[in-house]
Amino acid sequence: MYSIIVPIYKVEKYLPRCIESVLAQTYKDFELILVDDGSPDGCSSICEQYKKRDSRIKTIHKENGGLVSARKAGLEIASGDYICFVDGDDFISCDMLENYENTLNSNKVDVICTGYSRYFNEDKIVSMPQKIKNGFYNKNDLQTQIYHRMLSVKPFYNFYIFPSVCSKCFRKQIADLVYRDIPNNISLGEDVAATYAILLKANSISVIDYCGYMYRQNPDSMTHTYDKNLHEKIRNLIVYLKNIEASTDWAVGNQINEYIIFLLFLAKDNEFWYNQDGSYHDKKMHMKKYLNDPLFKKALKNVKIEGWKNKFILYCFKTGFLLPINMYQAISQRRRNNE
Repeated sequence: MYSIIVPIYKVEKYLPRCIESVLAQTYKDFELILVDDGSPDGCSSICEQYKKRDSRIKTIHKENGGLVSARKAGLEIASGDYICFVDGDDFISCDMLENYENTLNSNKVDVICTGYSRYFNEDKIVSMPQKIKNGFYNKNDLQTQIYHRMLSVKPFYNFYIFPSVCSKCFRKQIADLVYRDIPNNISLGEDVAATYAILLKANSISVIDYCGYMYRQNPDSMTHTYDKNLHEKIRNLIVYLKNIEASTDWAVGNQINEYIIFLLFLAKDNEFWYNQDGSYHDKKMHMKKYLNDPLFKKALKNVKIEGWKNKFILYCFKTGFLLPINMYQAISQRRRNNE
């Protein structure tokens, strides 16, 4: 049996379609666990209405604790042999579980990896297949072909295996072990924290050519706002990844350093693009938190990237000369506002 866990927070508009897509599965042996993570809208009522309609539905109502805590709560009551995660504003194709079952009938793997689809509307759905070659991978294959590049491959920046937990199916026993150790304070890169740790514990995986998970390109979720706590969030994630590296035989190479630089580029945008009210002095001081942090300094020393623009930004980071970045972002912002 499959346990499908749906963390729910402020997705009232999209939740019914999400639930209906699960209930419409052609493979029927599943339970649906709806985790209301203290959502302040009508999600709680929607969950209970569907619970009355279908005996396969379980509901959890908890105080808001974030995505990691919501997934943990779902895992605690899950009784399936395999776990699937679906976000409350997304939905799935009706044959998703059937594809998983057919794959497991061939090989009882610990993880199934698929692609996903970016859903804009019914007329615009863009498939995003995995970069990794389809097929079965045993432990030796994982150690020799996957682990050393699964988090980062060139050109900068690409994941070799998508981090999204929603485009995967996990053996529950392994998911339990990994989520038990993920701190609830991970509130950025929650999928990165889970997926690669699970892959490290897996003895086998299957990669299939399937993109039935519909990742909604929600205009609300794509509205970026300034996050004053981003440094803390990034640091929590990196410390966790470093702990995994230290406690496993992960042949990590330079992957984490490259991922840190990727996150540093996100921090740059957070400060110089989304921090509309901050002065240049404030933005510079905030960026110095990253640039003076030993984790980031080590990454800057060890990572090389292609492209003149990326190289120049990296030079600005290394020297602390951030004025050109501020000027470029300001000009770009002005151009966009005039379009």
